[in-house]
Amino acid sequence: MNAMLPSARLIARLNNFSRFCALTAIVIGCLVIVGWLLNVPVLKSVYPSFTTMKFNTAIGIILAGSSLLVLNTRARIAALLALVIIVLALLTLLEYQANLDLGIDQLFVHDASEVLYPGRMSVITAVNFLVVGSALIIYALTRFHGLAHIITLICTFLSSIAVIGYLFNTESLYRVASFTATALHTAYAFLILSLGVLVSHPTEWPISYVSSNSAGGYIARRLFPVIILVSVILGWLVWQGTTRGMFDATFGFALFTVCNAAITTIYMMWIIPRLHAVDVDRMKAVADLAQANEQLEERVRQRTNELSQANLLLAEQIEQRTAAENQFRAMLESAPDAVIVVDQQGAIVLVNSQTESLFGYSRQELTSKPIESLIPEPFRSRHVAHRHDYLQTPKVRQMGLGLELAALRKNSSSFPVEISLSPVDTPSGMLIISAIRDVTDRQQQEMAIRESERQFRLLAQNSPDTIFVMDVVQKRTTYANRSQFLGYSQAEIEQSGFLLNFVHPEDRERVLAHWRAAVMNRREGGVSTIDYQVRDKAGDWQWIQSRETTFAAAADGTPTQVLITLSVITARKQAERQALELQAERERTRMLTNFITDASHEFRTPLTTLNTSVYLLAKSTNPEKHDRHLANAEQQITRINRLLDRLLTIVRLDNHPELNLKPLDINRLASDLLGRVFFDAKEKDIVVTKQLLESSTSINGDFGELSLALNELGRNAVWYTPAQGRITIRTLRQDDHAVLEIADTGIGIPTAELPYLFEPFFRVDKSRSSGTGGAGLGLYIARRIIELHQGTISVESSEGSGSTFRLSLPILNNHQPPS
Repeated sequence: MNAMLPSARLIARLNNFSRFCALTAIVIGCLVIVGWLLNVPVLKSVYPSFTTMKFNTAIGIILAGSSLLVLNTRARIAALLALVIIVLALLTLLEYQANLDLGIDQLFVHDASEVLYPGRMSVITAVNFLVVGSALIIYALTRFHGLAHIITLICTFLSSIAVIGYLFNTESLYRVASFTATALHTAYAFLILSLGVLVSHPTEWPISYVSSNSAGGYIARRLFPVIILVSVILGWLVWQGTTRGMFDATFGFALFTVCNAAITTIYMMWIIPRLHAVDVDRMKAVADLAQANEQLEERVRQRTNELSQANLLLAEQIEQRTAAENQFRAMLESAPDAVIVVDQQGAIVLVNSQTESLFGYSRQELTSKPIESLIPEPFRSRHVAHRHDYLQTPKVRQMGLGLELAALRKNSSSFPVEISLSPVDTPSGMLIISAIRDVTDRQQQEMAIRESERQFRLLAQNSPDTIFVMDVVQKRTTYANRSQFLGYSQAEIEQSGFLLNFVHPEDRERVLAHWRAAVMNRREGGVSTIDYQVRDKAGDWQWIQSRETTFAAAADGTPTQVLITLSVITARKQAERQALELQAERERTRMLTNFITDASHEFRTPLTTLNTSVYLLAKSTNPEKHDRHLANAEQQITRINRLLDRLLTIVRLDNHPELNLKPLDINRLASDLLGRVFFDAKEKDIVVTKQLLESSTSINGDFGELSLALNELGRNAVWYTPAQGRITIRTLRQDDHAVLEIADTGIGIPTAELPYLFEPFFRVDKSRSSGTGGAGLGLYIARRIIELHQGTISVESSEGSGSTFRLSLPILNNHQPPS
């Protein structure tokens, strides 16, 4: 084997790596396009302060990755994609050179960033596209692959410089003058693309030196990546140490030199024994080759001696021919079919033992007997004519040609057979070898299969369902029964296009997607079902169930035939809907019963206290006790009024009231909440602080309803925070939601109670709620208000560690100023 050629295993790995690079580039480009279309900043720029990859750049990356992906299979398509990349790069460079705007920078999306050239790729990016596109065209259309390798190295160098620029925070490495800078993921995509292009043809100069099986290739593949990575990593670490003041630049350079030399030396000491082993294997291979050469020369000498003895072997061939004849007879006897050899006159010359068993004659009885004696009487005269015609143009005739033939046994019973004929020229004239096979069992099986098919056809014709077979390859449908379906005749179904015209509009896309998935089911015998609505001929909507079974597939597993059964299930669907409605009604009754029970309990306690206070008030003559009972009665009346107000609020919220939605600043809501809880907190010596967003963030909300929800949360925080505690009101932004957090250092909530915290009438500390007047409705009201605003409310807490309530509301997308 040539040492300069890489092994097949290495070539396969490099080709897989090239395809991986192409797919990675395509994925990067697609993610950036999604980032532009959905306005996801992290997909456009990786990091907020980094440069964004432009939309045109993402398209070019996808085209380059696609060109690399089909480079070795669809060369012309790869060249066409590369040409598009080159044109895009040249137009961009022309815009920079002539200070023009050709309209291609923001052709697909609008770039709102305040930069000098919005939407325009950088000069480095355009040059990289020009280089990569040129290399791909050279690969696809010419044989100058070495030139393409050299050109691709330019892109590798430029993209590596840009990546290092981001790593070392050196803008001049990824920006040219005041032009647009190269994005980090753009440089990474070009680095991946250039590596994929380089390894796409690993046997071409100069990459062939790196991929070869030689010692140089072995060292290059293991040394280049380590030297590059070690140098970059050490350089970055030294730069970090210098910029952080850990040491000065002189010490940093010295440290870099020592570490680089030490790591390189250690790595070389690791490689040298392996290189030595490779060289030992090579020397052993050379020695084995020399030994094999000597063995070959010895073999030539032996062959010469063998040829000199060929004359002696000729004498033995006569004996071998005799042995061959005996072997032929043995093979004839071991044949599974009856074999009869006849001459040109139709006389039987030779038979085997299977013929004796099949026809009931002995070998001696059959010898010299005419072949027509083994054929039933009605066919004998016709067979003589067929035999003469066959002798005029003898040829091999295989079994199973569809001819219905019969043979006659010694006991005069006939049976069906298949016969193959083979003419053989011999010194004594032409002989015909006939192989005869009894097909009685097979015909019986075929009759059984036909009977089974008849029964199946009868069942299908009498089935109330519509049964048909879809041939996926030939795009043809075969119906197993011809009954009407939903009032439509079979002709109306086939001509009108049953799916497209009769399926309910709400179900059409779902049904088409399901059928496409069923057709792509790669498991033979796999079953899938779907329920959907179809309009019957009377114009009413009926529920049907479609059941698809794959029962024939190609060699690669792709289905070729799918059995489909359509059943009307309207009655079942109505029964299921009635059952669901009954279950929902039972659930509503249960919830109403629980609600009435909890509400009556909440009213019973203050009413009992009020009744006692009124009784004592009527009996008391002491002015001090009289005032205390009167105050207690007023307190219970106030508690009942508050409970009634909250119950009315719950009824109003459960009826989905219309909200007075206006743009609101989340910081204003937080400040308003702080003002509401400040004085109550001050009475308990609780410190209230706020941490608000620096910029205005608007939501669409009803100020009154949201203030009510926040008031419940603020009051809850003050109630359960002890004296000298702290309450923190914080606003932040998470993706497309504004978040308002209320954190306290109160008593906290047991973990087991958290799932039930927002349920009506649920109280963690029931003894304390009776003292504060809480009925367990405040958090439920807050949750309903936030849900009406399409938001969410959650809590994080543990017993003794305080609680944090978090409100998340969608950010307003338009630019209407907040109220």
